[in-house]
Amino acid sequence: MATSRLTFLSLLMVCLARSANCTELISDAAWRSIFYKYSRDVLPQTSLHDPVNVSVSLTLINIRDVDFLAKEVEIDAWLMLRWNSGLRFDPSNFQGIESINVEASRLWRPDLDIYNGEMRFTNNALSNRMILSKDGIVTWVPKVKIRVLCDVNQFDAKLFSGVTCIIKMGSWTYIEFFVYLKDNPTFDTNDYSPFSSFEVMNTTAIKKTLYYSCCPEVYGEVSFSFSFKKKNVL
Repeated sequence: MATSRLTFLSLLMVCLARSANCTELISDAAWRSIFYKYSRDVLPQTSLHDPVNVSVSLTLINIRDVDFLAKEVEIDAWLMLRWNSGLRFDPSNFQGIESINVEASRLWRPDLDIYNGEMRFTNNALSNRMILSKDGIVTWVPKVKIRVLCDVNQFDAKLFSGVTCIIKMGSWTYIEFFVYLKDNPTFDTNDYSPFSSFEVMNTTAIKKTLYYSCCPEVYGEVSFSFSFKKKNVL
């Protein structure tokens, strides 16, 4: 289930650089034709009966902080999202360009959030840019800081034998009829910092379907789980 660094980050950065150069070659008229009648505030459904399918992946970069008083753990990570925007274009009309670099503020994006914590997007080049391909697929890889509730205790031996935290992520306003989180989420440690004070023992990602007593609708959730322990200091 791991996503290689080449496909996850290096390839994306190549696309960003390549599309940034190519975007300059697109005329204003051609650029406007892509976004004609498009609104970032409208859910990009292909029909009223088809949800927007969103692919979700997470790459753990570092376990930044363990707050024993608040019982919270903070991590740095890459969040990778893919969905169909409906903004297809013909490369033959754009000097052969097959993907373009787009300001993140111009496109609709999934309103994903953490149910048992908080997530903040860092202000860097990757977070502020998206890749739009000729078939309408959008790829967005923002760097995020996630702070999540976790049962950690400074004086508990579990910190040296293994603690497990779960990140519960889903759409904040849409049920699955409108935004569907795909069934193959991934969570890997390919870019995990070797200088971290904590050793990651295991990661898992599971898509869940939830029902609540208040409502008949179906809700989607991705649970990212990671187990870690404090490194032994000799």
